[in-house]
Parts: sequence; C-alpha cells; structure tokens
Amino acid sequence: MEGDELKHLKAHIKKELKKGYSVDLIRSSLIDAGFSSREVRQAIEELKKKKIIKEPIKKPLFSGFFGGKPKKTKEIKPKEIMEEPPKPIIPIPKIPEIKTPKIKEVPVPEKKETKKAEPKPETKPAPVKIREEKPRRLWIFGFLAVLLIVVVVFGLAYVAPTQCNTEDCFISKANKCMAATFTNQIEGTTVYYETNNCALTKTIQALDPSEPQEIVGAFLGKSMTCKFNKNDFSPLFLNSITGYLEACEGPLKDKILEITRI
Repeated sequence: MEGDELKHLKAHIKKELKKGYSVDLIRSSLIDAGFSSREVRQAIEELKKKKIIKEPIKKPLFSGFFGGKPKKTKEIKPKEIMEEPPKPIIPIPKIPEIKTPKIKEVPVPEKKETKKAEPKPETKPAPVKIREEKPRRLWIFGFLAVLLIVVVVFGLAYVAPTQCNTEDCFISKANKCMAATFTNQIEGTTVYYETNNCALTKTIQALDPSEPQEIVGAFLGKSMTCKFNKNDFSPLFLNSITGYLEACEGPLKDKILEITRI
C-alpha cells in the first residue's frame, strides 16, 4: 500500500473516532465502502501502536464509575412481646326447654265426584320445511376465513420489532425510526435496547459478578427512555450507559445522578 493512501486512511479513522464511533463500526464502514480488509487492518494496527486507539480495559462498570462505600445498616432489636392476662371464664346460661303446642286434627272434607272432560282430538303440527345450505355460501365463508388469517399473520409480522444481532443493524433501524431490539455488554454489564418512533429505551438486565450487592440492587431492572431525531442516532447511546444522559428520562437516570452526587 502506498504511503499517501495509508496516511489519508489513518487521518479518516482518527476523524471518525473523534465523532464517537467505535473501531468496529469504522472498520465495517470502510470495508463496505470498497477498501480492502488488509489495508484497513494495517492502518488500525499502526494507530494502536501510536496509542491513538487504546484497547478497552474490562472492569466493573458501576464500581469503577462511582466507587461508593456501602452504608452501615443499623441493627433492629426485636420488640418484647407482652403476655396478655388470662380472660375471665363466663358461664354459659342454660337455655330453657321450649314446649311444642299440640296441633288439633282438622277434618278433611270428602271429595265430590266430578265428571271427566272428554279428551280433545289430537292435532298434528304441520311439517316444517328445512332449506338446505347452498354450497356457494360455504365457499364464501371459507374464503373470508382464509383471507382474515392471512391479513392477521402479515400484520403481526409487520408490527413486530426486528431483533438485531449487530450494532450496524440496530443503528440503521433507529435512524429510520423503525422498531428494533438489541442486547449489548458494556464492561461486564448487560444492557437491553429497544427503539421505536425515534425513542430509545435502555434497561439493565445483568451486572458484572464482581459488583457489590448494593450496586446490583440499585441498578438491576432499572430503565430510561432517550429521544433522538431521525437520521441522527449516535453510537454513544449503545457504547456508554451515560452517553447523552441529558436527552434521557427514567428511574435509571435518576439512580445514576443520585449516586454521582454522593
């Protein structure tokens, strides 16, 4: 590779790094633009030797940011249980016997013989004509049922968010304000991202095992929602928990600000 071309390529990489884009995203963008992967790798390795690109050091996310000492919990002494004095025994009064009154026998009057009415001649109901279902109606109902199933299936497929496995996929959907999901790890902390209608929701799903239990209880499951403009989604939303924190609202932001003030 010629010296001038390598120089221009390294200058372009340094310019994109200052904008906040990650090395992996810059590498994939240059390869998609037509540069060979060997030339791009050579330029990145030379920048790493000059310590312009620093290798990330894995460490606990929240302990490294805040480093707060755990607060001492006060011991709660159990309250003494006061024994209740025995209640006085109240004797149950005797229930007086109730005498049942004697019932006098009432004479039953004799039944008078009545003439039986002559039975009326039975009338048979007229036969009911049953109209047979035409095959044409059954065919129409079947066609409508199949059409309804097809519309529901395609409607659910259109509304369901896209599950992205890479940052490039998620950034592309976010810039178009389309629905998508993505899971990323930042220094041992697992973050779940969900975007739709130019709004991003971050949720802490898991923390590094080395984090104190107090930090885990404070941040696990917390989330916040961040607003952005169409075609202006920044990779800092994915590469940093506190990236563009001023554009976000929610319990996760409140907890971050609370701990940073301590």
